[in-house]
Amino acid sequence: MSPSGIRNSPSGPYLDAAAERYRLREQVDTWTLARYVVAMVEGSIMLARTRQDRQLMRRHFEHLKQDLRQSFQG
Repeated sequence: MSPSGIRNSPSGPYLDAAAERYRLREQVDTWTLARYVVAMVEGSIMLARTRQDRQLMRRHFEHLKQDLRQSFQG
């Protein structure tokens, strides 16, 4: 959710649902987390194209999945 309380990202509702489902001790800022996911995806695409390395994106997405798991584990 954005600082104004409005969901600006299509990813927002999914991350909000995950935060609600796992009811964490700490508050997860899903709006910032969504921005992080977008930055990781866009950066991985650019880097993979620059280096002409298709496996780079797969490796980055594995790290991203680990980061998301850790974000939602209390």
